[in-house]
Amino acid sequence: MDHHQLRNSFLLFFEQYKHKSVSSSPVIPYDDPTLMFTNAGMNQFKQVLLGNETRSYKRAASVQKCIRVSGKHNDFEVVGFDGYHHTFFEMLGNWSFGDYYKKEAIEFAWEYLTRVLKIKEKDLFVSVYKDDEESFNIWNKTIKVPHNRIAHLGDIEKGNEENFWSMGETGPCGPCTEIYFDLGEKYSRKTKGEGIGYDERYMELWNLVFMEFYRDSSGQFSPLKFKSVDTGMGFERLYALLEGKFSNYHTDLFSPLMDKIEEISEKRYKDRSNEVAFQVIADHIRAIMFAIADGGTFSNEGRGYILRKILRRAVRYFKKLDVTQPALYKLCDPLVALMGDFYPELRTKKAQIEKFIRIEEEKFLDTLETGLGMINNMFKNMKKEKKEEVSGKDLFSLYDTYGFPVDIVKEIAREHKYTIDQDGFNYLMEEQRQRGKKSWSGDKKMMDEEKVLRLIEKMPSTEMRCYETLETISRVLIIMKDGKIVQQAGQGDVCGILLDKTPFYGESGGQVGDKGVLETPEFQFQVEDTLKYGNRFIVHWGKVDFGKIEKDINVDAKVNQVLRQATARNHTATHLLQAALKKVLGSHISQAGSYVGPDRLRFDFRHFESLSGEQIERVEQLINEKIQRNLAVFKSVEDKEKALKSGAVAIFGEKYGETVRVVKAGQFSQELCGGTHIESTGEIGLFLIISESSIASGIRRIEAITGQTALQYIMNMRKEMHRIAGLLKVSSDEVYERVEKLFQNHKDLEKKIKQSKFSSEDVINKVLKEKIEKNDSSLIIHDFKGEEMSFLNSMADNLQKRIKQGIVFLVNQSDEKVNLILALTDDIVRKGNDASDLIKPLAKIIGGNGGGRKDRAQAGGKKVDSITHLLRTARDNLTRIL
Repeated sequence: MDHHQLRNSFLLFFEQYKHKSVSSSPVIPYDDPTLMFTNAGMNQFKQVLLGNETRSYKRAASVQKCIRVSGKHNDFEVVGFDGYHHTFFEMLGNWSFGDYYKKEAIEFAWEYLTRVLKIKEKDLFVSVYKDDEESFNIWNKTIKVPHNRIAHLGDIEKGNEENFWSMGETGPCGPCTEIYFDLGEKYSRKTKGEGIGYDERYMELWNLVFMEFYRDSSGQFSPLKFKSVDTGMGFERLYALLEGKFSNYHTDLFSPLMDKIEEISEKRYKDRSNEVAFQVIADHIRAIMFAIADGGTFSNEGRGYILRKILRRAVRYFKKLDVTQPALYKLCDPLVALMGDFYPELRTKKAQIEKFIRIEEEKFLDTLETGLGMINNMFKNMKKEKKEEVSGKDLFSLYDTYGFPVDIVKEIAREHKYTIDQDGFNYLMEEQRQRGKKSWSGDKKMMDEEKVLRLIEKMPSTEMRCYETLETISRVLIIMKDGKIVQQAGQGDVCGILLDKTPFYGESGGQVGDKGVLETPEFQFQVEDTLKYGNRFIVHWGKVDFGKIEKDINVDAKVNQVLRQATARNHTATHLLQAALKKVLGSHISQAGSYVGPDRLRFDFRHFESLSGEQIERVEQLINEKIQRNLAVFKSVEDKEKALKSGAVAIFGEKYGETVRVVKAGQFSQELCGGTHIESTGEIGLFLIISESSIASGIRRIEAITGQTALQYIMNMRKEMHRIAGLLKVSSDEVYERVEKLFQNHKDLEKKIKQSKFSSEDVINKVLKEKIEKNDSSLIIHDFKGEEMSFLNSMADNLQKRIKQGIVFLVNQSDEKVNLILALTDDIVRKGNDASDLIKPLAKIIGGNGGGRKDRAQAGGKKVDSITHLLRTARDNLTRIL
């Protein structure tokens, strides 16, 4: 079988045993905040296994895309150094949700391996949990595996969790049985001990988990409502075995990528010195491309930082192959040819992914050479000073200034036989995080989501009436206060209320939760926020205004109608905005996040550049045209696959069931959406974009207002225009010309004033007093305010003449811009230093770029708030050169 046939054979095999073939979920697990990336096939079934969610089927099979680069499943540092570790991989799996159990699961696995794939029975070995005699007997007596090919492993009571699987520290768990393939004596490496599960000759092939217990926070086990089966088998490992290859990288899953890397680098994969670089690059492009296809982006935190780290490691290994131009993006074509048929999202988003990767490569390559130079200089100094550890301060400087993830520096250090001060780096990172934290008051969620779910998980699901009505008579099921369930709450108490049914919309899909009241004649509870938990429960958070609320009483639940209607207007407007952006900018536009509230809407989307004024106008005009046409807004419940085939847009971040709610605005917009909406577009009244900006690499943000808010905004702008016109004593139509003339006059006057300062001895002498002397050289660093570049250049000339040997670095802040000049004397240049190279990483700190000659370079940027950091970094970097 080729790899296409192998994936299909697995799914077809289980389909014949009444399993539902379920598509892979995205590698970005939008509906599970506890996960960085999807790392196992069971992730998409987590709520089903927990008993919080039901499906129309009790048996399932899938081929799941996975990424493991963080947490306990972190293979990042070893990827490329052997033949089987990966950041991205595929997992074959089958599940039973309260249907079949151990006997059938074991029989299915054995039949698929030995009869479908024709793997010889004598080469297969098995392990079971130490006292799982049921599994042992099935293997030994039913399947006829000899007892000497079955190992008993693990002992949960002694902390040995071999052959015992848990979803987490708490949650579903149970024993598992694993199937191994014997690679033979040739591959025997007893790194962990003797026999199955320890000797590396026995390659783990398939893990079958039998979930029957729930482990609570105290470590106690109790039976689950129903028993489940969860299995997982690594696709790449299985395919290599069937191809007779010891390394996954030697299979035709990777060979087209290796061929392309050879073409780009003009080097051979078979050359042992190139092997690691080829394998790192081939693995990492898979993780990067699949992550971007599923909505991932590059950034400096969370998943975006991990993705950036993967790309930068791949770029560094391309440089080890002497490739210094952007090249990673060129691997998209062979990867799409390899996997685009089974994963069509790669094919449909290829152009967008290529552009994302190329832009990110170019950014890193700008600083890579300088950063590597700084690392080499650092190693030279360490060698002189006989140091064996890279300091936390140097690690932080490399990360903060040159964008070198600490993992990459660690890898480079290891190549040079150095260790790193990880704790020191972590301390400085935490300091920076604390400095960057903005003040905030309270946690709107009031309590941790998992804690809430533990308190209410045994209650019946909330009957959600938010689409039908704004008021219901409901019964109080649970009152939560201070992290626990209470029987009542009194005046001033902040708590969460779970009702049997509710007209309130719980926050999800970017739309805020409803506000309103729960009341009787004796009490009133002000609902300040409404949140959804586990896709089953709606909890009303707020404060008791007067009286007391008690468990099991009936209350009148009333949504604030004005706020709900304003939110609904903005939600429908958000749908119109996405449709308009696709029309104006192109079909590659996809949602990356949103906020829909009563006051405004925010829409984040994937696009490579800022919108021009003309494009913003076209988007606004298109949306307001649809508003004026008063298109009917239809809502319907449909089969998910049918809805998607009809052209409905699915939004990243939303979890969809087998049936979905579809919202259509005429023929202009059609999306899968669980939010609240108006009846026709005319209710929006007016749509106005108030800002467009970048929030991350390849991610743009539009903020907009509608209805009365938009009208008030225009009236305020008109009022301001009349006031300015009055001050200038011109009509509103003449304001621009008048301001432009005043601005030019102001610039002319400033220029004359600055010219008189160029030769000021007082200024020069003041700056010279600040110079630093080291090794017969001088370093001058000074920041000015409100000067022009002509002044800065003149000052640099004068200061350079006053020092025999050294460096002059001048900074100027003017009109929310920062300008830099770096000047080197001839002696410094002769030592191999280049001002144009040295200024680039400093320019990055202020969000700009720069260049020039070897002895003189300049740069500019707009991050005024980064000047302190810039001066500190400049002092550290330039002092090292002296």
